[in-house]
Amino acid sequence: LNTLEALASEPLGDRPLHIHLDADIINPLDCPAVSHPASGGPRLAELEAAVRRVVSAARPVSFSMTTWIVDQDTDGRSQQAAMRILEAIRS
Repeated sequence: LNTLEALASEPLGDRPLHIHLDADIINPLDCPAVSHPASGGPRLAELEAAVRRVVSAARPVSFSMTTWIVDQDTDGRSQQAAMRILEAIRS
């Protein structure tokens, strides 16, 4: 699936699901301290909403995330973005 819209319409059912998120896909305006920024990637709020849809429609059993580059996150935006995604998974 290569769009958030496709993900939202995917029938996930009640099977176990592993969710992996690469922080590089988050728009650099929201998560700049990554090794391969995705210019034009989804904004954080869009991604949070998509994650919440997946979590409510499926049965996630595990989650993994590639994170930000800590020493380049001088303003804390990338850490905050990652924490918001984790919170969306937990909700």
